[in-house]
Amino acid sequence: MNDKNMSGKNLKTRSPFFCHASFCRLLLTALLLAPLATLHAADDLPEPPVSWKYPPEMPGASVEVYREVNGVKLNAYIFTPSGHRASDRCPAVLFFFGGGWKGGSPGQFLPQSLYLAKRGMIAIPCDYRVLSRHGVIPQDCLRDAKAAMRWARANAARLGIDPDRIVAGGESAGGHLAAAVALVPGFEDGDHTEVSSMPNALALFNPAVVLAPVEGHPGLLSDEKNADIRTRCDGRPQEISPYHFVRAGLPPSIFFHGTKDEAVPFPTVELFAKAMTAAGNRFELKAYEGQPHGFFNPGRGKGEPREEASRCFHRTIRELDAFFVSLGYLKPSDKLPTPAAKKLSDFQPLVRTETWTEKWPDASGKAETRNVTAEVWTQAMQASLDAQGTLHIPARAKPYYLDGPLVVKSGQKLSADPTAEIRLKPGSNTCMVRNEHVATMNTKPVPADLQLDSDITIEGGIWTTLAVSRAESNGNLRGHSAKENPAFGAHGVILLQNVRRVSVKNVTIRQSRPFGVHLANAHEFTIENVTLQEHYRDGVHVNGPSSDGVIRGVRGDSHDDNVALNA
Repeated sequence: MNDKNMSGKNLKTRSPFFCHASFCRLLLTALLLAPLATLHAADDLPEPPVSWKYPPEMPGASVEVYREVNGVKLNAYIFTPSGHRASDRCPAVLFFFGGGWKGGSPGQFLPQSLYLAKRGMIAIPCDYRVLSRHGVIPQDCLRDAKAAMRWARANAARLGIDPDRIVAGGESAGGHLAAAVALVPGFEDGDHTEVSSMPNALALFNPAVVLAPVEGHPGLLSDEKNADIRTRCDGRPQEISPYHFVRAGLPPSIFFHGTKDEAVPFPTVELFAKAMTAAGNRFELKAYEGQPHGFFNPGRGKGEPREEASRCFHRTIRELDAFFVSLGYLKPSDKLPTPAAKKLSDFQPLVRTETWTEKWPDASGKAETRNVTAEVWTQAMQASLDAQGTLHIPARAKPYYLDGPLVVKSGQKLSADPTAEIRLKPGSNTCMVRNEHVATMNTKPVPADLQLDSDITIEGGIWTTLAVSRAESNGNLRGHSAKENPAFGAHGVILLQNVRRVSVKNVTIRQSRPFGVHLANAHEFTIENVTLQEHYRDGVHVNGPSSDGVIRGVRGDSHDDNVALNA
């Protein structure tokens, strides 16, 4: 098969750069993978209702006592979808508030509960005992959290809950409790002990998942922080430290965490993510660059920090929605509100104007040197992605230049007008777009604990590395993942390595020597409508182990293979 202008398959076999034992299982079909919910633009969304008081004000919730212990009645605040009946079998999520096991309020999760109930889930923020009100230690908090999970499952038929779709959610100390409910054995007492407290999924916000020192990772927590946790846990933190109980067969999980979190250091959740992935569990870590502890909590502070918290709330709730859609707990929707994105022009102060030379063929085909003064947009475009998780590159008469790759992280979307041309500055010799966790590899098997980036969308644009003739690439030959320490064997204009649920659509690859779209260790991917113009390598190149992919509509002449699948 060698019809390079059709959307079919042009296959060849070469030695993969990952592992000879790897098996590349690709399903090339005319059917696209089920898309994630489409988000439409809207005006800036208002700050959601909040309830930071204790006891909380929870409008719209029914209240039940899920546990009484030592004379203390613990409430569950139940938010149900409109028209909900006991005969329904809805998925449910139980939320546990943060506060260092010392304080806090179930009202912290009022906005998430209102949103999810409107989308079709039952949301139940739960009270539990804390030090300031009840003189307890975290082990007692965990007993309450497990009792809440058992109560929800034991009463599922009465409450209209599907007992096989119950999520544990929480933030900070409450995130610890939700994680510990799933990972830490024991601490079961009170009613319904014959019922499992194991959640079917986890949805956690800046959770404390490492409560004790980890062998081989000195300094993961400071001595001061280790001492503080040890004191809070009555000298026994390891017995309730989720990281120390990671194993196979745990529920699918999504974590939201700020990279500048000082209360729960980001490296702790990175280590937890690697351990969960290595054990074969589905795990998604949504890293929020530069965000502090509790970054997603609306209704606190003043001015820009408060507005930013509201924006982060709306972004996390959309990502949480997509996670529940992927589990089949919610139905996809094309009517989810999203705040209006900032325009790329808002980041204009980060654009640099520079002068360099480019080589272009003259009328006879001989390369001639031109002086070029143009704008370099790498920092501005990356700032848009980092700030809001999305970037749109509008059309304009002049090309945009990049001097390095745009790094697209999990859950982010990069789009460009079909006529917007983005060029790689001469001599940059990197890819133009890549995912965050590209790994340096050789022919060894893919590590089991390798973190996968997920739910990435790239659409539109004309992407060129300025290979303006067969003999002239303007210094951009390979398209490495980075100028320093490039990933072995990985190069392309668009490079997606170690990814799940990614989509590249409606792009034009022009005047390029690297692979147009290079995927490796990619799963559940869609590559659709790729146009090749004056391209000198494979249009779409896939290395194993990769699986469940859709490739169609690769058009143009690549002077090589339009589609190359390497097993």
